Amino acid sequence: DTQAIEARTTAVLAEIRADDAAALSPALPIGLEARMAETAAAIKRAVETGHVDDADDTWILARHANAHDRAWENRPRLDRLLMAARLVRWLTNRNGTTWQNISEAASAHAAEGGFVDRARHAIRAGDALPDLGAAYASLAKAAAARRERENHAFAELLMEWTLRGAQGDDPLPVENVLSHVVAPLARATSVLLLVFDGLSFAVWRGLAETVGRLGWKELVSQSRRGVMVAAAALPTVTEVSRTSLLCGELTRGDQGTERAGFASHRGLVAASRTGKPPRLFHKADLGAGPELSAEVREAVVDRDQRVVGIVHNAVDAQLSGSDQLDLTWTAENLRQVAALLQAARDAGRTA
Repeated sequence: DTQAIEARTTAVLAEIRADDAAALSPALPIGLEARMAETAAAIKRAVETGHVDDADDTWILARHANAHDRAWENRPRLDRLLMAARLVRWLTNRNGTTWQNISEAASAHAAEGGFVDRARHAIRAGDALPDLGAAYASLAKAAAARRERENHAFAELLMEWTLRGAQGDDPLPVENVLSHVVAPLARATSVLLLVFDGLSFAVWRGLAETVGRLGWKELVSQSRRGVMVAAAALPTVTEVSRTSLLCGELTRGDQGTERAGFASHRGLVAASRTGKPPRLFHKADLGAGPELSAEVREAVVDRDQRVVGIVHNAVDAQLSGSDQLDLTWTAENLRQVAALLQAARDAGRTA
């Protein structure tokens, strides 16, 4: 049998003291482990030296491991390895980050920082290979130190911007999202505003890949570079920041406040059909799932219902969850999200 042949081959390599050549095998499990061990050594070396050449070596070796015939059996491990190699490249980039204002800082986080944090989260899982697990730990420590310096710089710029009244639209204050983004879209087409409470760019980068597989494409403004970024209201707690988003003004409140504010928002009402005011649904309205409640589905598929808002709490709920779980964020894993997106897509909505 295959396992017996592989075991015998591995034993023969040990007998003839050819273990070091195991990485040459494109088929044996020991070959994959050897390639991953080589990458681990390269990661450690690159973290220690900070040299771009060592980062390039790490990427080459990670790709070599990913090309192994048994990589498909170890997909999560190889995905982490490739993320780690990308993180090494970022870490050894000596250009540094010097932001002049909050606009530059927010755009940089959307374009790069979110991917960095996604990679950092990925390698927290470690690896069954001790050397690779140790390499991930050293990489995570170095990346965290650099990100903390960036976070401090971001916080200083955010404080200055807030003290000046949070003017402008780059980043867009969260209380202006309805009037500047949702209402203009609703005047042209029916809209689904899907709010993931507690969502970070790191989680979104993984989630967005699965949303794309459901037939959705990301739209960006032709008048600006990159994605539009909104800044949460301070303090960034649900009753302030989320309520301000859904009411379209700086305020504080609960779900009742959000529903009333959303339904009466001047821009959303103006874009709505007569007798079909904007509707907002919360967790209790969605039902137990996995299917949508009849009320929510009817609202989403109704083409005359121009504006529908949905608040989904799965991400926020996990923030205080177990630190022994590493979740893969996908539209399919978030209960009812795939069903919502499919219903919205079939109804021709922009989400």
